Amino acid sequence: MKFAELRPLLQRLRPALYIGQADLYRRVAAIDCSIVPSNTRFIVGGMVDDPWAQALTRLLEDGDAAPVRAEPDAHAPAVLLTTSGTTGQPKFVTHTQATLAVSADSARQLGLDDDHIAATALPIVHGFGLFTFLACLRFGAPIVLLERFDPDAVLDAIERHRCTWLPAVPAMFAALVECQRARGRNVCSLQVCLSSGDVCPPRLQEQFPALFGTPLRSFWSATEAAGSLTYGLESGPVSRIVKGAEVRLIDGSGAPVPRPRLGSWLYEAPMSRSAIGLDQA
Repeated sequence: MKFAELRPLLQRLRPALYIGQADLYRRVAAIDCSIVPSNTRFIVGGMVDDPWAQALTRLLEDGDAAPVRAEPDAHAPAVLLTTSGTTGQPKFVTHTQATLAVSADSARQLGLDDDHIAATALPIVHGFGLFTFLACLRFGAPIVLLERFDPDAVLDAIERHRCTWLPAVPAMFAALVECQRARGRNVCSLQVCLSSGDVCPPRLQEQFPALFGTPLRSFWSATEAAGSLTYGLESGPVSRIVKGAEVRLIDGSGAPVPRPRLGSWLYEAPMSRSAIGLDQA
């Protein structure tokens, strides 16, 4: 995340402690002390030229401090994720150990198991990347985790490690298609390619199999709820409800939206994008 994205999020969060990588700290250094106190900034992976930044080992120097022990609560807040901000300012979404476990386990519906080798360059600060990473841990699938998205690096990784499972957003797949056309790699190991995070253009889904030897499957998900839907048809942005899940369409007050009348060509419901309710059965 850039400074312009981080500052408003940290201003709302008011963290008691900051722990971050040295090479990312420059994006936090300019945030004033009323938001991130100067004596609570700890750095790993090297040091930076900033009088406020301390090595993480300083936090652990007090040998008299007893370790904090608490009974794990699977339903207590564990992780805050931010939405992408496509419909407004990014919002915090609270996940618990239980919801993260369900999201990771749902990757079974998307064809993941320990026979696969996953490759991903998705940012783990967002839901798609985090859920993918946790799912690989859940199923014991080896994961080739790239620090950032570079289409040539992804293609090289697929060829070198014989990757079989590839999740990405449509813009990433479009870049992979362009680079594969320019310099083809051996990507015949790929078996499952999953597009999410945005609408996948039909033309991209038509072009992809000729270059990569497998369909580009589109599926729907959200930061708030992952795993209730899976891909359906071979092409097109169609998702099917998985077994054990229920999908309801509701308006801003939470009331069900009635079905459109037969013969209606256009139906406008009084709802926003965020008014889609997903209930785990």
